[in-house]
Amino acid sequence: MMERFEVRDFLKNVEKLPTLPGIAMRIIEMANNPKSAADDLSRIIVSDQSLSAKVLRLVNSAYYGIRNRVSSVKQATVILGFNTIKSLALSTAIMDKFATTGVVEGFSRGEFWKHSLGVAITNRILARKTGMRKDEEETFFMAGLLHDIGKVILDQYFHEEFVRVLQHLNTYGGSFHSAEKEVNGLTHAEIGGLLASQWQLPEELIAAIRFHHAPQNRTEHVKYIAATHFADILVKTKGFGSGGDQDLSGLDESVVGTLGISEADVAVIVGVEMDREYQNASEFLRLMEIES
Repeated sequence: MMERFEVRDFLKNVEKLPTLPGIAMRIIEMANNPKSAADDLSRIIVSDQSLSAKVLRLVNSAYYGIRNRVSSVKQATVILGFNTIKSLALSTAIMDKFATTGVVEGFSRGEFWKHSLGVAITNRILARKTGMRKDEEETFFMAGLLHDIGKVILDQYFHEEFVRVLQHLNTYGGSFHSAEKEVNGLTHAEIGGLLASQWQLPEELIAAIRFHHAPQNRTEHVKYIAATHFADILVKTKGFGSGGDQDLSGLDESVVGTLGISEADVAVIVGVEMDREYQNASEFLRLMEIES
């Protein structure tokens, strides 16, 4: 029998894991400093020409619905707010770090990022439905975008173990998460949580990434975890990209109660809002060189 890939194996190789791009680290440090202001964020983004150009393209896309063209990062920060631009810049910098093309054992990296973006958008919709503050919506968005980051780490840094999971999935079906438990022992949720912690991301992001397959019995950051879990399932039902499987059996129905949304809310989200928002977000896919 092949040796299982466990936490100790992951930790032994922690030095080869990716560090965040310097620009992303600067944004996190700035965000963690209570004295930071919008001007500080603008200066950091503008210092990176590529990131600055991408942020402005996204700000001017249909997703944000701004009528008059925004020509500077500083102006974008005034219009959309500090937290929106921070989330946008950080998301873009992180996505730039990883491969977005190619197929491995039926797993498409492009489809993976489409799925991740779908969960990010749906998380933001759920945040609005549950009355979260505007700045909190952005954290929900990032939680959705990064919820499966552990799969990317497996793919790029522990590729042999990644292929074993995919081969098991192709043979026996089921969910990616259950295949990991069968084959490796260590799941993408645990890997993502460990990496997010190493990157010093906010606690609510770490929790959403770590527990998005196990929302039950959590006592902290419960809405972030519940939303990410539910959004993941909703995006699978809509077929927006693929995180590696289309298994819907893992839904924990308690999350609907945790979020406090009605069946009517869910019907509108699935029937109207997800389609509209995903279509408007196509610029994200183009910027990341993912075919929409």
